[in-house]
Amino acid sequence: MADDAGVRRALLLSLALLAVQGARADVTSIADWPCAEWQQRRSSGERVDAPQMWLSGYMTGLAIARELDVLAFTRPAKLFEAMDKFCTAHPEQHVSAGGIAIFDQILHSLPTTPPRAL
Repeated sequence: MADDAGVRRALLLSLALLAVQGARADVTSIADWPCAEWQQRRSSGERVDAPQMWLSGYMTGLAIARELDVLAFTRPAKLFEAMDKFCTAHPEQHVSAGGIAIFDQILHSLPTTPPRAL
């Protein structure tokens, strides 16, 4: 029985991988968006929740990776405004580059006491 369950899982995984492989051209990440796309979405109001949620998650990931809770020193609206400014200054850059730049900017603007380690 255990072998049957393992075979079924392997088959399902294979089918899932094939499905993803076939859809590869349609899959994109907000991380790969040029800043021009960020700006267009923010100015039009078209589905701004998705890129804003992505940025919040990306910044959280950076905080966890660097073990520094710099997000305690900002608010989501400030992050979105910072990305707006980054994208205006660097329209050819990807939004992921903006996230890293904003994280570092927040980190370097902190008081001399270090942020709480995660």
